Amino acid sequence: MRKFLCCLLLLPGLALAQPRWIEVDGTSIASVAPDRARLSAQITTLEDTPKAAQAQADKVINQVLDAFESAGLPMSRYGAGSLSLGPRYDYRERERVLVGYEARRGVTLEVPVAEVAEWLGRFTELGLTEVSSPAYFADDDLERRRTLFQQALDDGLDKARALADRMDAELGKVLEISEQGGGPAPRNMMMADAAESGRYQPAQQAQQVRLRIKVALD
Repeated sequence: MRKFLCCLLLLPGLALAQPRWIEVDGTSIASVAPDRARLSAQITTLEDTPKAAQAQADKVINQVLDAFESAGLPMSRYGAGSLSLGPRYDYRERERVLVGYEARRGVTLEVPVAEVAEWLGRFTELGLTEVSSPAYFADDDLERRRTLFQQALDDGLDKARALADRMDAELGKVLEISEQGGGPAPRNMMMADAAESGRYQPAQQAQQVRLRIKVALD
C-alpha cells in the first residue's frame, strides 16, 4: 500500500515531465517550364482471325520501332509491350453478330518538347490510328529539389517559432520530418505566346514540396 501511495504522489511530477512538441507543415513552390513530353499512340486492327489481326498490329508497331532505332533513340525512352486481342461483335435486332477479331497495340515515347510536333506527325505516317495528347513534364532537377526542401523546412520552422512564441515556449530540436503528398505536384500556369501557330509550348507547372515537421518545445 505504501508503494502505491508513493506512485500516486509521483504522478503530478511525471505529468509535468512529459515532453512537449508541436507539428507544422512547411511548403515551397517553384514554377517550372516543362522540357519533356511523354507521347502515346496505338494501332487498332480488325481482321477475320485473331492471328491476322495481331499480325497486322505487329506490322505497324514494328515499323514504329524501326523508326525509333533509325533515329538513334535509346530503348529507355520508348516502350511497345502492350497487346489487346479479342472478338468484336455487332448487335443487330437483339442478335449478336461476330464481325471480326480486333487487336490493339500501343507505344509510348519520351521526347524533348521541341520534338513533339515531329513525332506526332511520324506516328500518323507510320500507321498508328489513335494518337493521344502529349503529357508534359519537367526533368527532375536535383539542385532544384534540394532548394525546395530547404525552403519548405525554413517555412515550417518559421511557423513553429511563431506558435512557440504564442505559447511562451522555446523551440527545441527537430524530432521528425516527413514529406507529404508524394513529392512535386503539377499545377498549370499559362505562358505568354503559347497560342502561336505551329508551336508546341506547354503551360508552366509548379513543383511543390510539403513537409510535416515535428519540433520539441523547451
